[in-house]
Amino acid sequence: MALNISKEVVLLSGGGGNLGRSLKKYASEKVHIIDVSFWEWNNSKIESQIMSSMDNEKSKLKFIHTAWPVSEMNYLNSKSNKEFLLKSKENIQWLVGSFDIEICGIGSVLEAGSVNDIHDDTPADPESYYAESKAELNLWLNQITHGNYKWLRISNQFSRFDPQFKLIPQLLSGGPTFLCEPNFRRDYIHVSDSAKAVLTLTESQTLGVSLISTGESISPLEIAESLGVSVEYDSEVKSNTQNTFPDNLFKLGWTPNVDLSSIKNNLNEETLD
Repeated sequence: MALNISKEVVLLSGGGGNLGRSLKKYASEKVHIIDVSFWEWNNSKIESQIMSSMDNEKSKLKFIHTAWPVSEMNYLNSKSNKEFLLKSKENIQWLVGSFDIEICGIGSVLEAGSVNDIHDDTPADPESYYAESKAELNLWLNQITHGNYKWLRISNQFSRFDPQFKLIPQLLSGGPTFLCEPNFRRDYIHVSDSAKAVLTLTESQTLGVSLISTGESISPLEIAESLGVSVEYDSEVKSNTQNTFPDNLFKLGWTPNVDLSSIKNNLNEETLD
C-alpha cells in the first residue's frame, strides 16, 4: 500500500469547531491534516497515522491545538477548563517526547490580566478559569519546548455559527434588546481571517506569543447599528482597552478581508463548506 507522503503533516485538535473547520478549508493542498480528539486520544493510533502520512527525513510535523470547551454559556468559569488543561498537558507531553514536532497553541486576549483578580495565584492574573487555564498552558509550553513554540492569542473572534449566547448571534436573531456595555470597544475578527492568520504564522519563523487581531475596534452598539437591530442600552462610555496592532502579521503579508461595516452580508454568505 502506497504511503500518503506530504511535505507537512498537521495534527489538529478541534477540527469540528469554527476555527478548526476554517483551518482545514484554507490550508494548502500540500498540507495533510490529521484530526485528533483530546477526549478520545489514542497514542498508538495517532503514531500510526503520523508515520503513514509523512517522510521522516523531509516532512515537517506540527500540532495546532484549537480545541477547548467553549460551547456552554458559563464556559469562562467552568471547571472543565482545568480538566482540559490537564488533558492538554498529558497529550502534548507525549507528542513532544515522541516526535520532532512544532507546537502551536491558540490563546485568548483574556489572558492579558484583569482589574479584579479572582485567581491571583496565576502569573498572568487573568480573571476566569478559562483565561487562567490558557495562560498556564502558554507558560508550560514555553518551559517544555524551551521557547520553541507558537502561542497565538486571537482577539474577539466571531462566526455565524457561534453559540447563541454570543453577542453577534444574539443580534442576528433580533436581540438582545439591552446592551450592558454598548460602547466598550473590542477588536472583532472573523473566523476566516483568524484562520488565515494562524496559517500564516505557523508557516513563518515567528516563535513565542503573537496577537491575531485587525488593529481596529468596534463597539456592540455599532455592530447592532450595522445589522439594523434596535437595542436599548446604558449610555455609559468605556474606552477601548486593547489598542493593539498585529504589526508582525501585516509584515508577513496577512490582512483581514471581512469588513465589519458590512457584517450582515458577510455572515449571511458564510457556509460550513
